[in-house]
Amino acid sequence: MKKIVFLLLSLSLLSCSGEKNIPNPNKGIKTETMSVYKAEEKFGETVWQILRKNISKFDSNGNHVEKSFYEDGTLDYKDVSEYDSDGNEIKRTSYDKDGALDRYVVDKPDSSGNMVERLYYYPDGRLESKLVRLYDSNGNEVENSYYYSDGTISGKTVNKYDSFGNKVEELKYGKDEKYKGKTIRKYNSYGNEVEELNYDKDGTFKGKFTSKYNSNGNRVEHLQYGNDNTTSYKDISKYDSNGNEIELLSYSPDGTLSMKQISKYNSKNHVIEIMQYRSETQYGETQDVPNRKITYEYEYY
Repeated sequence: MKKIVFLLLSLSLLSCSGEKNIPNPNKGIKTETMSVYKAEEKFGETVWQILRKNISKFDSNGNHVEKSFYEDGTLDYKDVSEYDSDGNEIKRTSYDKDGALDRYVVDKPDSSGNMVERLYYYPDGRLESKLVRLYDSNGNEVENSYYYSDGTISGKTVNKYDSFGNKVEELKYGKDEKYKGKTIRKYNSYGNEVEELNYDKDGTFKGKFTSKYNSNGNRVEHLQYGNDNTTSYKDISKYDSNGNEIELLSYSPDGTLSMKQISKYNSKNHVIEIMQYRSETQYGETQDVPNRKITYEYEYY
């Protein structure tokens, strides 16, 4: 599980290296402590039991330099990141609970800051796998390919864009570059994605997602459809005047409310609490029952 989380973090946190014009939302934060709790009912009252805690450290530029993961109050593992003089993340190292090297990822950016190669290594320095990315003249990622340590390809994605830089088509290939399917995306005049359609290798429709937005560009509705083109899940969001999502309602295929999420923010628009409720019907009445809580604490520069 740790390996999967590590790789996902590496992919997500290192994937935006080419987006130089987007302000860093972490700038000004020195540390962030995230705690996840689950609700338990004891003697008719809700008691919160902590599941895990993550402590993140940032430099003065908002770069994520360290993240520690705790389970049951003890350190499980830690990630440490290194950056070049241009602020590109070039290495992420993971250590186990005893401080021993677990694995590491090395990124190689081009002159524009786009990550063109990512190398995954075992603790002893042996190559585990490799990701190679290609970009067009506008900095759009047009192809990414994954390779095993022996150089054989394990998967590839080819992307196409419209004249506004929106990704409109994603072709997916598996081992030996065998075609697996594609995703088609459509956008409104403001560049917001309004529809995503998925097809398998034979061109058979697999399902789609649709989205609606308010006048500020915030997504207020997200629908998921199955291969029969009927709605399977629906999310409805509400926002405050600063564009922060303060309420999320998730509905099941039968139209019943399955989850309610309420979020709170501090004066800096950083989230400080996310409360999740599940819907239960008791004595003929539907109630919001606390299920999970996530809290955030910050230390600022």
